[in-house]
Amino acid sequence: MLYSLNRWENRTRLLKTLREYDVVVADRYTASNLAYGTAHRLGLQWLEGLDEGLPEPDVVIIVDVPVPSAFKRKKEKRDIHENDRAFLLRTKTAYLRLARKYRWKIVRGIGSTGQVHENIWNAIRKVL
Repeated sequence: MLYSLNRWENRTRLLKTLREYDVVVADRYTASNLAYGTAHRLGLQWLEGLDEGLPEPDVVIIVDVPVPSAFKRKKEKRDIHENDRAFLLRTKTAYLRLARKYRWKIVRGIGSTGQVHENIWNAIRKVL
């Protein structure tokens, strides 16, 4: 609920930014709340209601990284969610399930940084 509240607190600023710029990138917006919330076994409809009325994204891109790869990439300073492999797997599963439901774009997050970057841009170009 706190993440949603933060979005509501910044709604006016977000709307102003959307009017001023052609492209706005948000790292972890409403889709993140749905995935993490359902991974915590909260109801999807309830979670959707928290952000109802906020600006809708034109595209949601999920960077799909296998859980073991995530642990290899970041070995230190992991938060409470990042340390729990079972929870990360539930969150990944939630993201992929929700991506099918809402037609979010899924980009493979393995390979070189350059390849992942290119895959993300390819997904964005289709929307722009």
